[in-house]
Amino acid sequence: MTGIAVGTPLYMSPEQAEGRREVDARSDIYSLGCVLYEMLAGAPPFTGPTAHAILARRLSAPAPSVRLTRDSVPESLDATVQRALARSPGDRFQTTAELAQALALVAPDSARAATPPAITTHPLLRARSWGAAAAIAITGLVLALGIWAIRGRDADQANGPGGTETASIAVLPFVNLSADAEHQYFADGLTDELITTLSRVKGFQVPSRTSSFAFKQADLDVREIGRRLDVRSVLEGTIRRGEGRVRVSVRLVSVSDGFQQWSNIYEEDAQDALQIQESIARAIVETLQGQLGSAAHAVTRGGTTDPEAYDLFLRALFFRQQSTEQGMLESVKHYRAALKRAPDFARAHAALAEAYCMIGYYGFQPPSEIFPAAAAAAREALRFDPELPAAHNALGYVALYYDWDWALADREFRRSIALDPNYGLVRQWYGNLLTAMGRFGEAEEEMRRSQALDAFRTMPRAVIGWVLFYKVTLNVRSPSSTRSLR
Repeated sequence: MTGIAVGTPLYMSPEQAEGRREVDARSDIYSLGCVLYEMLAGAPPFTGPTAHAILARRLSAPAPSVRLTRDSVPESLDATVQRALARSPGDRFQTTAELAQALALVAPDSARAATPPAITTHPLLRARSWGAAAAIAITGLVLALGIWAIRGRDADQANGPGGTETASIAVLPFVNLSADAEHQYFADGLTDELITTLSRVKGFQVPSRTSSFAFKQADLDVREIGRRLDVRSVLEGTIRRGEGRVRVSVRLVSVSDGFQQWSNIYEEDAQDALQIQESIARAIVETLQGQLGSAAHAVTRGGTTDPEAYDLFLRALFFRQQSTEQGMLESVKHYRAALKRAPDFARAHAALAEAYCMIGYYGFQPPSEIFPAAAAAAREALRFDPELPAAHNALGYVALYYDWDWALADREFRRSIALDPNYGLVRQWYGNLLTAMGRFGEAEEEMRRSQALDAFRTMPRAVIGWVLFYKVTLNVRSPSSTRSLR
């Protein structure tokens, strides 16, 4: 409520500490400034014996200069930190993009800075050169901000699927042309299902949902979108649903020349959505067969023949992708409704398990209730189809975050990856496990694979910074301390 300060005293902005009503993104910029200051100086900018003492100092005095602790810090970097820590929001960087740009300008000078005397104020900085410490600090924060996203995509494109013999295809969000906007769930769900099905075809490279949906309603030529996603072909389509019928129009376009490789129109009873999705996937594979060889096939595993259950499943997908508490709980309601109609719908069990995992992680429901439910749903999915990647992924997640059974988590994550190497989410979750186990090199590799598979999703880029942070901090601890943390 207004007038009540809630937060971590060491990192709260002055306006947050005062409990002001007008608190915006510039408060987060102040907090980032506190983190950067601490990474460079070895301690937060304001400290004290109590929370009240810390907040009093923050409200009564300007932030100290980093150079008071480390005179080897370049003045330009010190000025950047000072501006981020300005007491008045209007004197700070107004956006994270501005702060990121300022750090990027400082970074080249930081990497060339001279080596100073050893620092004794903080174990992370002790016996480390300014150049190395500054590189760690700046790289960690810049990764979190995502400033290198474009450079990362350029690097990925240099060696990405477009440069290989694989069939790379992006499925753009289908456009809902129905008179009823409520049918948007059907358009999004059909797109989701095609991405999932095609990504499991051996030899296919398919950008994730997050990457494809980044171009939803984008005013760009389809060839430009294909180039940005680094694919050879792009599938786009429209759906029109009403009066018990559904009409789906699709076309496959070559990114290199813009020519249409294939197109078709499907018009069926609205209840035949599953058949339409499978027909489209099969036609795409047949069209691109020359790039794949005779072994290619498109299979929708763990499905259902109940049209109403499938429709409920698509609705659940729509709500789950909203990534809000209300959306997640609404998705669970629809998954359960689908399973009530079709108890053998394995993919619905697996999707429900993953939804439960996220609900438990974010604390929307008590972990002691939701994580066992997630494991039960995953095991039920595997009872009907032992080769569902999402089910193994959910079991690994429960083993990691709830049971702390890292050996089991390792087996389940590996099994999920073996079944679907293009599943970016399991790569990220497996990277979390590897980080917890102290296997930082492997963790970074998995996070970067997740990033490559999900180029437009910010979380994989942020968690790489987390891996690097622990890699650096644990490497300066004593061997016994490191072993205990593992």
